[in-house]
Amino acid sequence: ILDANPDEGQNIWAANGETLYVLRPGSSKFSAFTAADGLHIQPFTDYYNNPNETTITAIAGGRANEVLVGYQGYESDGNPYLDTEAQKALGNGDRVTVGSDGKLAIVRYAFRCDFEGANGCWENRSPRRIVYAHSGVARGRSFWGFNHGVSHVANDVFGDHVHPEVWYHNADGSVTEKLGEFYGVAVTPAGDLWVAGRYGVGLQPFNPISHQAWVQGHFICAFTTNTDDHSLDVPAG
Repeated sequence: ILDANPDEGQNIWAANGETLYVLRPGSSKFSAFTAADGLHIQPFTDYYNNPNETTITAIAGGRANEVLVGYQGYESDGNPYLDTEAQKALGNGDRVTVGSDGKLAIVRYAFRCDFEGANGCWENRSPRRIVYAHSGVARGRSFWGFNHGVSHVANDVFGDHVHPEVWYHNADGSVTEKLGEFYGVAVTPAGDLWVAGRYGVGLQPFNPISHQAWVQGHFICAFTTNTDDHSLDVPAG
């Protein structure tokens, strides 16, 4: 089991790579769901030409009888803009509800950027962590930490993403952007969002508009583990 938590109907959801489980209130046995039930688990060939699979990577219980499910996607070491549309669509996530008949209803989430959509931007591929806010200002919203950035979903509406980032200044004068691996996601009662990745941590202010307005907010604070004093320079504006 790689993740487990309850929804607001007190169903307990759990998952391993290929199976989603739910324990209904009053039941002593978990029900199991797989790709045969509509979950987006499928084989693909990865960037290194190896056989791979879009296994479940993270879940979060939401409203009653609801769970959010993230999958491993196509992660390329090269330019992600050059990947095919089919490769970009792998992974991503689902909003899953279970009915009284025990069957799943699935809404597919494809985390393509709305700001850079015309440029083929689809940088968030594999969810590392999903958090659903059960209380506070952000109640009813979910926040998704990815291999690349972090997205905010409200009533199935989302857009671009945010990420604190570090730029390595190389000896030859070039610079290298370093970000991603957002396993740390935590929402405050005020709706502000802590995001913690491999290279930087930031506190994003809450905005009820989950696409451009939320994305355009400036980090309240940001820091990194890559410098002695953990400072992360944020240019004015």
